[in-house]
Amino acid sequence: MLDKIESVHNQEIFYEMNASLHPDFMHDNKVESVPCLMIKAGNEIKERIYAFKSIPNIYNYLLKYTPELFKD
Repeated sequence: MLDKIESVHNQEIFYEMNASLHPDFMHDNKVESVPCLMIKAGNEIKERIYAFKSIPNIYNYLLKYTPELFKD
């Protein structure tokens, strides 16, 4: 799903990490399960999304936190 969104926008929007290789990060950032989409502004975590559900659902978060992606 996330790859599809990036291909539509022709840019890297999301970063991925293998949770098993970064247990300290997972603990420090209170990630409860994977997959987890963490939305950050600066160094502050705004939301953790565990159920991606659908591409339109992820777009709702993008519209909320990165509306500049949708300006021409």
